[in-house]
Amino acid sequence: MSRGINVIVTTVLLMIIGVTTATLIYMWMSGYVTRELSILRLSPAQEITIIGVNVVNDTTSTVKVYVLNSGEVKVTISSVYILDTYGNVIDDCVKLNANIDVNIGEVNYVEVQCSIALSSGTYIAKVITTTGIEDEKYFTI
Repeated sequence: MSRGINVIVTTVLLMIIGVTTATLIYMWMSGYVTRELSILRLSPAQEITIIGVNVVNDTTSTVKVYVLNSGEVKVTISSVYILDTYGNVIDDCVKLNANIDVNIGEVNYVEVQCSIALSSGTYIAKVITTTGIEDEKYFTI
């Protein structure tokens, strides 16, 4: 009895695998999969990279964050945050509505004025564009 059930289960599993394989091959050959993947790439790639951070300490801190546009279109930097290593924003070390344009392949910087002098240690500079693309870089004072 169990031998007969094993043959039926095996046959059903082989049929499911065969139908699934045939469906995938048909979709690939008809261009469905290729077309769906190309839709994901319709908009040009936006990519930024923080290439450097410069800090000038006095009674306050001035942090310059240098950003490279390594994408395919011009980007606009909207915000820059200075964070501690736990990801918490350092009080008053934020630049909102920066609206700094960075052309393709070029470097530009955003200056963040902190109301306090940053103490020695490691921090994170975080840059966000108007379209939500972001990058982070650790730096040490």
